[in-house]
This record gives sequence, C-alpha cells and structure tokens, in this order.
Amino acid sequence: MVEDDGRGMEPPRTGGLGLQLVEAFTNQLDGQIEREPTESGTRTCVRFPLPL
Repeated sequence: MVEDDGRGMEPPRTGGLGLQLVEAFTNQLDGQIEREPTESGTRTCVRFPLPL
C-alpha cells in the first residue's frame, strides 16, 4: 500500500508511465490494484494471490 498527500487521481487525470508499468506487472501476476481517494492525495493498494 502506498499513500501520498498530493493532488490525487481524480478524472480526467490519467496515469503516466510508472502507473502503466505497475498495472502491467500486476496483471501479469494476476493481481489487483485498488485506488481510493483520501482527504488530500491518493491511496493505492496492490494485492497478489498467494501461491499454494
């Protein structure tokens, strides 16, 4: 989980290369990305399934 106190990710703002890479790597590992706005900024949580 990563959180900052910047301007947030509200539309129409889109992600840059860094977010595109995080999304691509997360998809390759069957993970999920959850983004939620905070009072000031954004919180992003990346979850991956545990191997059995």
